Amino acid sequence: MSDQNIIKSFSDEGATIVLHRNNPDLPQSTCRELTQNGIGVVDFGMGTNLDPDESDDAAETRTKNTLRRISAGGAYGAIHMRNREVVVVGYASPRAIRFFELENVNGEKRTYPGFQFERFGEVPDRADEVFERLDTAIKNRLNKPTLYEPDEGTPDRPGIETIPEAFIELDKMGRLRRPIK
Repeated sequence: MSDQNIIKSFSDEGATIVLHRNNPDLPQSTCRELTQNGIGVVDFGMGTNLDPDESDDAAETRTKNTLRRISAGGAYGAIHMRNREVVVVGYASPRAIRFFELENVNGEKRTYPGFQFERFGEVPDRADEVFERLDTAIKNRLNKPTLYEPDEGTPDRPGIETIPEAFIELDKMGRLRRPIK
């Protein structure tokens, strides 16, 4: 299936395709655990307020809008830690938005908005071409906001198509799982 057909078949489901860097003000061990469990959280100090009209910051507004699109139509996505040490690809169903009460690096309990994948898998060693392309797509976009909808790729600069490709490959490998409730 061509890259364009992969993107079209996934977007025809009404799902958004997102790339998320788990980079909140949390201990690294917490970020690792969240990522490994298919959970992406954002940190703008917004708590439970997802109204984009109540944001002064453009990145916060975009993040709130993306969370709302995930909630409305679901999303296929990749969640990764800052160093790409852990990368998870999965599917978040509509209404996957959650609020997590977590202890930040200063020991204070705060509420963080985010989303949780319904089906996901951790990306294995990137020696496989599909996962290597995903890793390249992530590396090429490290300067982007923590949660955003990536652009389409080119032959020498992989992009959005790598997320559904990786999801399909993880499914073929039998590596997708559901969250522990």
